[in-house]
Amino acid sequence: MTKDSKTFDEFYSLKNNTICSIDEVINYSESNNRNIEPYDQDMYCPECKKAKLTFVHKTKKKRAYLRKIPSSNHESGCSYNYEYVSNKTINTIVHSMSNAEIDDRLNAMMNMLCKDTSAKNQSSNNEATKSKNPMLIRRNTGKVIKTKAIPRKSLNCWVDHNENIYAYYGKKVKLKVVEKHKKSDGSIFYLLEIRTKNTKGEWNLKATIYRHKKPLDIDENVLYNIAFIGFFDPEYEFSIRLLNWKALKYEIV
Repeated sequence: MTKDSKTFDEFYSLKNNTICSIDEVINYSESNNRNIEPYDQDMYCPECKKAKLTFVHKTKKKRAYLRKIPSSNHESGCSYNYEYVSNKTINTIVHSMSNAEIDDRLNAMMNMLCKDTSAKNQSSNNEATKSKNPMLIRRNTGKVIKTKAIPRKSLNCWVDHNENIYAYYGKKVKLKVVEKHKKSDGSIFYLLEIRTKNTKGEWNLKATIYRHKKPLDIDENVLYNIAFIGFFDPEYEFSIRLLNWKALKYEIV
């Protein structure tokens, strides 16, 4: 997938100096006869905040989405400049990482994807920025260093349940640990439920993460930011499988 064909769940609003969801544009468009004037010319790449985005209305076959305007460019260190890494490669890399390396990567991802991303915190455009970007993977292939990007999905937006591996993230979500029993032998396992708020203010189940016999210390009365690497399990509705037990990070907002 080229950088011009990539789609975006979120965008940066220069006027409001904040990251916004595509759902805002979709809802406005549906309520105003496909007009998006308040957002037009004010949608930029949520990572580098430089490349201009455009809104593509839904059709009978496709949902509405955001894409980069071909004549506009990302900053050089932006991960959207690079091809996405394959499922096989990212699976190999994550399993080769130490627990500390996974923890560091997820911390950096959460800081980038869930924290304050205002213009004043924008990193400078240079090679050091690229090397520190947690969404990029650099690999030595013989004499050449290849850089590819980890695809991302926001749980706060619509999520398709495919088997591609993503760095999933959610802002201000509700978490709950549910105890379950296997039908085969009655043994206990746990699910981490993730709920997000829709535009009507309703909390809907977005995904569950299988935790086997490792429950988590969760406060159901607070909101969390969360980031993890995994894929949807086609056998179970809403179920996401982590690539590694440690490939999960969450913190109270």
